[in-house]
Amino acid sequence: MSDELHPKKQKAKPPPKPGSKRYQELQKSLKSSKSGPNDSEQSRDPQTMLRKVDWTRTEWGMVLVLQFDSSNSLKSCLGRPHVHYEGGELNGPLRGVNFPTESFLNWVASMPDGESALTIQESYILQLVRIGPSLSENAITQPTSTDDLVATRLNELDQPNYIVGAMSGDSTTLYHEYLHARFFLDSTYRAKCEDLWSTLPPQVRVDVGKELGLRGYQPDKYADEFQAYLVAEGPREFGKKWADTLSICTGTAKSWAGQPLSFKS
Repeated sequence: MSDELHPKKQKAKPPPKPGSKRYQELQKSLKSSKSGPNDSEQSRDPQTMLRKVDWTRTEWGMVLVLQFDSSNSLKSCLGRPHVHYEGGELNGPLRGVNFPTESFLNWVASMPDGESALTIQESYILQLVRIGPSLSENAITQPTSTDDLVATRLNELDQPNYIVGAMSGDSTTLYHEYLHARFFLDSTYRAKCEDLWSTLPPQVRVDVGKELGLRGYQPDKYADEFQAYLVAEGPREFGKKWADTLSICTGTAKSWAGQPLSFKS
């Protein structure tokens, strides 16, 4: 047999030593492939990614509601702060996100190189958070500089308390994410939903909890996820078995939740 048919095995290279240049390059490559936007998305003007921007004011806080033209745009603008808040990593297309503004600002502050490490899309979201709704639409969509806009904001109360995002046209997901904002910011609503969850018939709560667990949620998030799915998606979200029982809860929860005018067609 010739050596061409049975080539000699080459020795595998040993793994790079932690701290070495090859190790740092490998880590950078892995991090970029997992969470970073691709080159084409990274170069896009963030204004072209956003279909609608709303600052929804309520008695319990202000929510920045962002609607995007695609899942890729949503990921480019909010994917990394979403992972920072939720933990883990992205699996599959991103449909919706929600997190407190404080979490977003903490994520920005945690960047080793500060704001210079943000993509242009992430920087634009930071700009929207900072200027709030106090300026005109033209000032928002055609800024002169971030520093000028920050300096002219009226006060800290004009900053949103929470950020939610979804794809334009997906009103169900957008409403679902908004309900997480309501649960987080409104202590009265949160207490009602927690009571609703805890007073479900035991077997209903067990079965719904199992379903939420299969979706990757931890028990301390069950009440929050239950209310969001129940109100936005409806009682059949957890299967046919308990749909009739949960339909009564749905009506009750919807009466508490309401719906922002900007979400209605």
